[in-house]
Amino acid sequence: MYIQFMRKIKVILFIASTWLIFSTINITANSEVQHCNLNDWHPKKFRYTKPAKQIKSTTLYTLQGTEKKLQDYNKRGLILNFWATWCAPCIKEMPSLAGLQKTLSKDKIEVLMLSVDYGTQMKISKLITEFLHLKNLKGLRSFWDKDRAIMNSVDIRGLPTTIFIDSQGYEIGRIAGLSDYSSNRMKYFIRNCLY
Repeated sequence: MYIQFMRKIKVILFIASTWLIFSTINITANSEVQHCNLNDWHPKKFRYTKPAKQIKSTTLYTLQGTEKKLQDYNKRGLILNFWATWCAPCIKEMPSLAGLQKTLSKDKIEVLMLSVDYGTQMKISKLITEFLHLKNLKGLRSFWDKDRAIMNSVDIRGLPTTIFIDSQGYEIGRIAGLSDYSSNRMKYFIRNCLY
């Protein structure tokens, strides 16, 4: 009788431990995959990056020519927008990105504008500074992607492209092409993706 009782206990423990292991695996898998809930509203152009790719240590250049690391700006998440002064759709979406920066800065989510214009550091600095002043977009944090190194490393194929990077440094998705970032639905979506 004691032996039968011990066998039942072993079977129960085996079933319980198997259930626990599989439910933990399922929770872990879902937390990695379900960064953004695409069952709710999401931008039509948003594409998940599956699997999420870690953005390597990446060097940005300020308009003054100082080297910075992308990770220095990533507290709770980053929105990294690739643009150029000659790109009409890029220019069209900039005011909504400026508004997004104002809204999300209190959430410690940064919007960084990364120019892929060609030229010397001095030429690019002057070009972008004058451009942002002319368009009244002084609040946007703008950097220069020297030699398009970052653009190539994250496989950007057209402008504008905006990538969403979580606080761990993983690209979780991107929007290729012109988009409007001013709606409350878009802001809600971004907060949910990056938190």
